[in-house]
Amino acid sequence: MTKKQIIENNKKLGIKTVFFGLPNDILGYYENGTIFLNEFYPNDLEKTNKHEILHMFEESEKFKIAKDLILKILSSKEKGQLYRYYFVRYAGLYSEQDIENGILDNEIVIDAIIGNGKFSKKVEETVKGLFDYIVGDKQSEKNYKKRYLNLALSNKIEQNFSQLTNWEKLFVLNYYQEKIEESEM
Repeated sequence: MTKKQIIENNKKLGIKTVFFGLPNDILGYYENGTIFLNEFYPNDLEKTNKHEILHMFEESEKFKIAKDLILKILSSKEKGQLYRYYFVRYAGLYSEQDIENGILDNEIVIDAIIGNGKFSKKVEETVKGLFDYIVGDKQSEKNYKKRYLNLALSNKIEQNFSQLTNWEKLFVLNYYQEKIEESEM
């Protein structure tokens, strides 16, 4: 994505974009309705921009849904590794109170959504389309609801309904799929 495209996309969201270029400096940040992006790292501009946009949506219901889903999918081992890495990475940028209040969860979730980092295949598959879902693309929202429901039902069936036959599982999945499609009309 070019700088011009980033500026246009941000403008649609009501965000001003400013570029600066300093080596060995932060990639970007958001402040007072403006996203600042370090153009010294041109390969990181798009991901950094998306990262900062998602910070603006942290309090939204859609972000909270995505956050819950992603954090549930992470294995204990993966969570432990990520928390150690993110604690070191953000220890100087966030206060201890911010870290205790769960800011690292947001950073992990945002990086998973924008594909910045190494996450399991399960996480990568789950986060497809989440950026558009959170920011507001209606078609992505519908597709995400379907994927989320299928994933949630599959997990529930595995965990709580292991005694169901394959036919019963198929009925449950089809029944709730129809309910989603009815609610979209």
